[in-house]
Amino acid sequence: MIVAIIEKSTNVIEEFRNEESESEALSKFCNSVTPSLNSLDYLAIDTKWPEKSDNLKKSWQYNPANQNIERVFNKYEFIKKIIEYRNYKLSNKVFLEYPESSGILFSCSEKTQLDFTKISSLDAKGLASYPLVIYSADKLDSHSILDSVELNNFLGLLYSKVMDERILANTHIDSVKASSSIEEAQLIIDDYLNT
Repeated sequence: MIVAIIEKSTNVIEEFRNEESESEALSKFCNSVTPSLNSLDYLAIDTKWPEKSDNLKKSWQYNPANQNIERVFNKYEFIKKIIEYRNYKLSNKVFLEYPESSGILFSCSEKTQLDFTKISSLDAKGLASYPLVIYSADKLDSHSILDSVELNNFLGLLYSKVMDERILANTHIDSVKASSSIEEAQLIIDDYLNT
């Protein structure tokens, strides 16, 4: 069984232990340090989770009112999922077609954004040379940017695509921040994952 060890004075879960019984878990926990901890200062509660539960990766708290282990509503967990998926989408699902209707698709990944920021910086210093050949996301196509004006046009379209995705993600992040339950936050995550 997976047993939660809880400090009585603070109701903080100290750790989870996989033991045969609550008393064995408590005893092993208290004797795991020198000097031993006083077992009267701690509770051991069977979580009733299966032994190979992914629950251990989540945040939990002890509720003394009903003596249950409850999931902590950690909004950052949900926000992190949105940011991870946003970055995945920018690398794998959001593309800039340039020139328009050419069928040539360019990545909107953070690496692409950084690469073009560097090129733009060189161009501003008069150090970029043209034509500048840029390669599609799949590296099977390319396009030659002829001058600074075209580079700026390309960058404007690229950053517009990126900002559209960031705004969509930020809208969902704001909704998670305003949510009041794990279930509500999960619905928001599911909505974003389906975009």
